[in-house]
Amino acid sequence: MTFLSRLGLALRGGVQNKCSGGAIKHYSLEEWWFSELSEDDRILIRSRYKPLGMKPGEDVLTGRGEFVSPQTTAMWLTVLAGWFKPALAKESDLILRIADKAWEVKDILAPSSGADAVFSRHLALGKLSEIYYRFRESPEYLERSLEAARMQIAMQAAAATAFRQQEIETARVLGLPLPDPIILPTHQGYTRMAIVLEKKKQFNQALNLVREAQAAEWSGDWEKRVQRLEQRLNK
Repeated sequence: MTFLSRLGLALRGGVQNKCSGGAIKHYSLEEWWFSELSEDDRILIRSRYKPLGMKPGEDVLTGRGEFVSPQTTAMWLTVLAGWFKPALAKESDLILRIADKAWEVKDILAPSSGADAVFSRHLALGKLSEIYYRFRESPEYLERSLEAARMQIAMQAAAATAFRQQEIETARVLGLPLPDPIILPTHQGYTRMAIVLEKKKQFNQALNLVREAQAAEWSGDWEKRVQRLEQRLNK
C-alpha cells in the first residue's frame, strides 16, 4: 500500500471515528467501538441495546445527547453484554468480546466516583464471573470466572460500605426514612466459590467461605449451606 493510500485510509478513519456524545464517548470507548468492533457488530449492538427511557430513533451510543450514568466502564459493558443471547453462536462471540473489554478495564473507576464507583466495580466483577461461567467448558473462561469471584470477595468490605453509603444518600435525597438495618444484597462471588468448592469436595474451605459471607452480612442461604456442609464433614 502506498503512502498516499495509507494516508487516505487514516483520514477516512479519523472522520469516521468521531463520537459527539452518548455512552461510547462517556466511557472513552471510541477506539474499541470503531476499531475493535466490526460494522456488523455495531449494527447488531444498535439493534439490541434499548435501555429504559430510550426514545424512538434516539442514538444513546454515539449521538449528541449527554449520557449520564453512575456506572464504571466495566459495569456498563457487562450490562451491554446482557442484551445478547449466549445460545446464538454469533451473539455468544460478541458477548465474550464485550466481556473481554470489560475485563481489560475492570480496575478503572472513572468516570464513576465515590461509593457509586466502588459498588459498581463490585457489581461488574459479579457480572463478569457470571458471563464467563456460562462458557466454563473452556478452562480459560472458567478460571477467569473464578478469578472475578475471588476479586469480588477480596473487596467485599469496601463494597458493603459503599452500598450502605448509597442507601443513606438515596434516603436523604428522596426524604425517606433510612432502612434499619440496611440489608446487603446477595453476593455472587461468595456464592460462586462456595458452589465450586463444594463440587470439588473441599468442604472445609467451602464452610469457611460461607461463614465469612454470613458474618459479613451479605444476603444468601448461608445457614442452609452451613448445615449441609457440616453434615458432609461429619459423614
